[in-house]
Amino acid sequence: ELHLPENKCAKIRIPGSVSAVGIELAMPKHLHTLKKQVEMMVSIGKDPRLILINHEHCKAYENVKGLFRKVVPLVVQQAHDLVRGAEVFRKLVPSLRHVEVYMARLDSSRPTEEQVYFEKLL
Repeated sequence: ELHLPENKCAKIRIPGSVSAVGIELAMPKHLHTLKKQVEMMVSIGKDPRLILINHEHCKAYENVKGLFRKVVPLVVQQAHDLVRGAEVFRKLVPSLRHVEVYMARLDSSRPTEEQVYFEKLL
């Protein structure tokens, strides 16, 4: 659980959105759209905090996997794109001070309420 206060954050949910960083040359409009949304969020926030989250078995990533330059396991590509996404957004939006990166994982061997957990990557 990331404990994000509902009244203090605005969530932008875009399926496979971080994949746009991994294939920005093939899909620059997706990266541009994300940049504009982050800039808008930064412009209205007092202390902007960007949290990038991807999850295992993401269907959006599965649909674009042929566009990636290297052939690696999809979960490895996702983690790489999350970290790279943090770097890209720090450059694109210099006023963005806090960037966190998480991979949502599923472990069915855990108790039900703990099966989905967030692994902090950055």
